[in-house]
Amino acid sequence: MQGFVRQSLSIFVIRYNADPDPDRICHSPKGWTDQELGSQWLERDFEPATKARMDPGKPDAYQLLILDGHNSHCTYKFIKFAREHRIIVLCLPSHMTHKLQPCDVGVFGPLAAAWKKQVSDASRKYTPLTKLNMLVHYHAAREAAFKSSTILSAFEKTGIHPFNRNIIPTAAFAPALNTTTKSAQPIPATIPSIVTQLSKATPTPSSSVAGSAPNGPSDSILSATTTGSITTATPDELSEPTVPSGSGRTLSTGNPNDNLEVPRFTITIPKPLTPLASRVALCAQNSQLRQLIANAAAQMERDYAQMRLMDQENERLCQIAFTKQQAKAAKKETTTHARILTNEENTALLERAKLMLIWKSVFSEAKGTFKLCSEAINQYHARQAAEVKEKAKEEKRKLKVAKEVEEARKKALNQQERALKKLAADAAKAIIFTGPRSPARVRRSLADCLPESARLRRTLADSGRTGTIYYQNRKFFYPKS
Repeated sequence: MQGFVRQSLSIFVIRYNADPDPDRICHSPKGWTDQELGSQWLERDFEPATKARMDPGKPDAYQLLILDGHNSHCTYKFIKFAREHRIIVLCLPSHMTHKLQPCDVGVFGPLAAAWKKQVSDASRKYTPLTKLNMLVHYHAAREAAFKSSTILSAFEKTGIHPFNRNIIPTAAFAPALNTTTKSAQPIPATIPSIVTQLSKATPTPSSSVAGSAPNGPSDSILSATTTGSITTATPDELSEPTVPSGSGRTLSTGNPNDNLEVPRFTITIPKPLTPLASRVALCAQNSQLRQLIANAAAQMERDYAQMRLMDQENERLCQIAFTKQQAKAAKKETTTHARILTNEENTALLERAKLMLIWKSVFSEAKGTFKLCSEAINQYHARQAAEVKEKAKEEKRKLKVAKEVEEARKKALNQQERALKKLAADAAKAIIFTGPRSPARVRRSLADCLPESARLRRTLADSGRTGTIYYQNRKFFYPKS
């Protein structure tokens, strides 16, 4: 036995009786046939074995590989190798391998019988089957079952070789029928304890509930509910309902095979008391009625809880069905119909799926780097926003300072203007004009000489003198004595 390990894939090459073509047994880390095993089988087993049996005079001939739609066959690596080595891969439709696959039709049955014989013989000899000797017994069963006649018969039964398209009836390709006849509610339907079944309904011709004639109190109440009218019943009718023998109500959905027989029920209530009944009898009947109402309320609560459980179960089943539909829609490269896997469309689809897986792994590995880059970008934008905000605050502060300076300047100008006006008013009151002057010329001369008048008044005030300032010949003066 020879073995080697490649990419977590163990391949053991086993030779018996110096056979030049070894038998290979492989296993995956999870124990199931995966995509890597499928590619290894095509490259190391199928292609070399079939190429050796090809006609050397036809180098451009194609090989035909018929298999099911397992995930290990629907990979880009598998299909690419097949296209490069002129292998046409034909995929069988789903749920039809029991009719179309030769191994299922005529090979695995004899193999199972031969394996059971090996196990029985080993048991009679008290030989335990272990991992060390299992391959020896399996090889003996395989040699006994895999005969040329058996394999050729399996291909003939499936119509592959010789080719016969009519060997399998058309009815075998029909969709499966639903054979379940029992309901699967989380809680089975039971008769409430507060009601009593009057009589078992017998099968009658189908009739709808709304169209049936009233037959007793139950029919009266049902008819009142259906038609919208109010129907009353006497206490005697409620306590002792009368139902015709053998009558029953049948619910119909329009299909004669879907009719549902509904049994009749009644609630036993105490009979009305006589007008001369004692107070004790009235209290006892009142207690009975209260207990009946309490039981009805408890039964309504149980019915509501049961309906809620049914709703939850229905929601769970709907979610399972919807999830399966989504999973089937996502795996477009593994459709259920028969097809040639090596055509251009399927190859492009598988290549795209492989690229998507590669990109997904790249993004998964670079997730940490992308996160750091995203944080750096966010920090940069945060700094930019802070700088813009700080600049806006600085501009606002500068505008505020400029506004305050402008207001102070305007205030100073206003104060200076008011001081000049006051000074001019005081000077005008103290000036005595001499000589003939017109009012306009007097005002113009006064405006021209206000600064000089103010200076003379300050000088007069500083010297402690008082007097009147005179204006003559465009000059201000005051007498010295």
